[in-house]
Amino acid sequence: MNRKSIIAGAVLGVCLVGAGGYFYTQYQAKAAFDRAIVQARAKLGPNGTFIYRAAELEPFSHEGTLHDLLMKTPDGQIVTAHSLRVTTGWDGQLHSVSADKVHVTKGVFSADAGHMDIDGISYSGELDMGPHAIDSMRFDKMTVASLSATTPGGLIKTERVSFSNFGMGRRGDGIWQNIDFIPADKQSFDHMHLAQFHFAGVGAFEAVKKLLYPETPSAQAIGTQDLDMVDVAATRDGAQMWSIAQATFHNDQGVPGQYHITGQMRHFIDKSNPATVQHMAAFGYDSMPFDGDFDMSYRTAGGVLDITSFVMKGKDAGTISFAVKLEGVPAVTGNAAQALPLLLQVKLASASLSFADGGFLQRAIDARAKETGTSADAAREALASELELRASMSPPPFKDIQMAAATVVRHPGTLEIDVNPPAPVLLMQAALEARINPVALTSQLGLSAKAK
Repeated sequence: MNRKSIIAGAVLGVCLVGAGGYFYTQYQAKAAFDRAIVQARAKLGPNGTFIYRAAELEPFSHEGTLHDLLMKTPDGQIVTAHSLRVTTGWDGQLHSVSADKVHVTKGVFSADAGHMDIDGISYSGELDMGPHAIDSMRFDKMTVASLSATTPGGLIKTERVSFSNFGMGRRGDGIWQNIDFIPADKQSFDHMHLAQFHFAGVGAFEAVKKLLYPETPSAQAIGTQDLDMVDVAATRDGAQMWSIAQATFHNDQGVPGQYHITGQMRHFIDKSNPATVQHMAAFGYDSMPFDGDFDMSYRTAGGVLDITSFVMKGKDAGTISFAVKLEGVPAVTGNAAQALPLLLQVKLASASLSFADGGFLQRAIDARAKETGTSADAAREALASELELRASMSPPPFKDIQMAAATVVRHPGTLEIDVNPPAPVLLMQAALEARINPVALTSQLGLSAKAK
């Protein structure tokens, strides 16, 4: 899902707080209201617009409503609303905003909402209409119904969005319900649906400001962030490409420049590759649900990326485990031109890969026996002998890998492959060496294999 789409609701909230703040910051009588409108229009300047068809004031309850509002800011942001209702306190500060049929446009970004409520609004000083307008804005909770947003990444629609604790330096929680996403490129899928998307500890303020004003420097979040997605499915031309029952991610950043990320994925099914689906069917799999878990850390000093554990367990198939440690991995900057030269300096410090059989080998052997017209035992022995023959003609450590694989075929267990170079190896250099002299490369990498 496009990151810009995820924060569309918060963008709407920011825009409406700005509109509401200028509509009625202080009013106990019409004169105060008129002064607020004059001040708003003055701050917008000759290139701004603030008009409405009618206004209803309730000075004793500190409430008021504008009908058919149109606001245009000097930087090109346009906000319209069928109705905009605000409530202030005795101090004249804006406390809440409620709006119907809202539309917001800023450059290539646009969003629409059927209804929106923003409560617990507070701000320091006077609200401004410039690039720093949202710097002083805070609110406790925002709820948006029937939200749709268009960004360069695609179109997103959601039934309901709720977000809390918005403001500079704040970390908030939120939940999206029944989300539909249509990507602009439609290469891997043309539609994705999520039943629920929950996040906690996310700094939406920084993301919103970056979206509205791309020149804003990126800010590092400190603390913990959690993401939880339920019932995700992607389709293309009506056919399911892949689906996930649930995925969770946890990021713990105690100090700047150090990240610790863990995640889980449950009941993942991938049908995006027809050839793979056909092969799995030959082995007796209608689908192969996977459960996955990973644990990784990243340290910007030295660019150390350490994936200590990445485990995928397939039902009635087996478990694949992977680990790798890289050095010199550049931090994500969003600028591919700057990152590409740095990628040439990435080094491999260590890696490991293992496969623990859980039924896949037996299915593969049964399929081979059916194809060759032999028994399963004969097919198993033929496959093991073939691997041993290849091993006899291969230099180490390829010989060790093939011999270990033959052992696992005869006695189903676990095949482990490790890479432990004496010193970190440049990945780009290793890729070139693999084409020129693969045997020498394996020695440099400290490649080894064993069966358990």
